[in-house]
Formats: sequence, structure tokens, C-alpha cells
Amino acid sequence: MGRFFRNIVKRYLGEDISYERKISIVFILSIIVAAVGAIIVYILQGVPLLIQLPTFITLIACVIVLLTLKADNFKPLTVLMFLIMFLYLPYAYFTSGALDSPTPVFFVTGIFMFGFIIKGKAKILIIAPLAAFYAVLLFIGAYLPPFEYESPFERGFDFAISFSVIAVMAIMATTIINVAIKVKENKTLRLMEELQEKNRELEVLSIIDPLTGCYNRRFLYDNCFDMLETYIENDLPFSLMMIDIDHFKEINDNHGHDVGDDILRLLCNTVRATIRLHDLMIRYGGEEFVIVLPNCDRSIGLDIAERIRHNVQESKTRENVKFTVSIGFTTHEENDTLDTMISRADNRMYTAKNNGRNQVV
Repeated sequence: MGRFFRNIVKRYLGEDISYERKISIVFILSIIVAAVGAIIVYILQGVPLLIQLPTFITLIACVIVLLTLKADNFKPLTVLMFLIMFLYLPYAYFTSGALDSPTPVFFVTGIFMFGFIIKGKAKILIIAPLAAFYAVLLFIGAYLPPFEYESPFERGFDFAISFSVIAVMAIMATTIINVAIKVKENKTLRLMEELQEKNRELEVLSIIDPLTGCYNRRFLYDNCFDMLETYIENDLPFSLMMIDIDHFKEINDNHGHDVGDDILRLLCNTVRATIRLHDLMIRYGGEEFVIVLPNCDRSIGLDIAERIRHNVQESKTRENVKFTVSIGFTTHEENDTLDTMISRADNRMYTAKNNGRNQVV
């Protein structure tokens, strides 16, 4: 039994159902409850069957629509709602005693419900005449002879049924709206978090070389200018080196570009294992790399450069291909900028190549 009710709730009020449809279903359910209550009152009062017939028809129509309701077909529900709003509620209003019955409150809730499920210009075209229609009915009902109940019990029972239905309807509609708002807020929050995460990923991708995992030239120029200025202001040493793989074109020509890619990755892994944790390795272009050495003087920097040269010389790829590098090293001098330091290190790297390669200048 519990599973049956859970399936019913999931079908009509589940998360996948739009809140407009949920409110419509709640309204239809309230009409069913009100119709059942009205029939009970009619039976207790001995009302003729002809008077009860519209209520029976409305009840059966509501049940049929709910049982046959499909997520992709909103038309039967819309038609039923129009019949209820324009025919059944006015009928109930007058047959239950006009202003002596709380039926007018259904008018308000009905207009409220239409405001949620109708979109665009159609909302005004439907709600405006509906409100005018109900206003006329209320005006007419105010001048009708009041309906007299035969006993206080009948009056109390009528009012209790009507107000109970209205209260349940209001609570359910409010709950649906609150849940819909929370679901929408959660979806918005998730989308914002996903967007922020993607932005972070894009930001990382924009400064990382995909082949080697090193920083790229954009990172160098976006960050290292300020870094150099900070070290200059605090009178701290700052060094960098330019590294180039010797005979890299010949390696690609003789062994293929896959081996060339392996050499680039092996070089980066070897250098990262040799430099300090706060040093930065940047792929400057092709087989050229810049190593930024903050808080590093000439003696320490040359020692790091020599260890890089030696470790690279001792390494080899999976295909047993060995390679060497030429390194140009420089430290910050008076009036230096990052560009002048890179240029000087680059010139010294070419000097190393011209002097026989596999050396530090």
C-alpha cells in the first residue's frame, strides 16, 4: 500500500513534474474533494438527483483526467480546468447558497492557479474575463435570497468541508511553490558551481602546456614581471635560465615525432625533479624552456643548471634515445627587466650551442 501511494505521489507530484502542473493537479484534487463533500451534503439534505448531476459529472471528469494524465499532454487538463472555472464553480456557488457558502474563495484560488499555468498574453486574455465573470456572479449572488440551512450541523458541515479543501489546497500549492523555488535555486547553484569549475579549468588550460604540463609563455608574461619587481623591491636575488634541446630536429627526423614528444616530457620531468619547489618551468616555444629561479644567486643557479645538464645527459627515453641540452644562465643586474634577462639568457644559450652544445654558459 505504501509503495502504491509513493508511486501516485511520484506520478503527480514528483520532482520531474513542473510546478505549474502540480498546482493544476492540486486544484483538480481539491475539486474532487469538494465534489465528494457536496454530494455527501446533498444526500444528507435530500437534494434531488438533477441538482447533484453536474457535481457527479465534474467528479467523474476529474478522476478520468487524473488517471489518464500524460506528462506530454496538457490539453485534457486545460479543458477540464476551463469547464470547472467557467461552469462548475459558478454552478456550485449558486446551488450551495451563494454568499452563505465559502465557494467564492474558490474563485480566488482558481484565478491564482490560472496565473501559474497560463503563459504569455493568454494569461491576460483568460484571467481578465474570468475575474470579471466572477465579479458579476458575486454581485448577482449578493442580491439573491440567502440559502437557509435546515440545521446548524448542515451549515457547519458545509463550511467545514469547503474551508478544509481550501486550506489543504493552499498548503499544497504553497509547498509546491516553495519546493519548486528551492529546486530552481539548487539547480542555479549547481550550474554556477559547474560554471565556476569550468572557468577554473579553462583558466588552468590557458596557462598550461598540454603536452608537457609546464606553464606556457602566457603565464610567464602574466605573472613573472610582477614577481621580478617584488624581488627587486626587497633586494633579493633573481635568476633564470634558457634551456634548448640539442639537435631536436634531427631527433624528430630520425626517430619520429612521438619520440620527440617523449623527449620533451622526459626533459620536463627531469628538470622538475632537479629544481627547487618554488622554481618555475615554462615552455617558451618548441624545444625551448625558461626556468625562473626566484631568490637564487649566481652560485646556486649555476649549480642547479649544471645538475640539470648532467641529469638530462644521463636520462634516456623508452626507445633508449639519449639527448643533451644547452643552457644559458643569467642573474638580475641593475636596470634589468624580465625581457632583458630572457634575451641575455637566450644569447648565452646560443653561445653554448656554438661552443659545442651540452654545456652551461
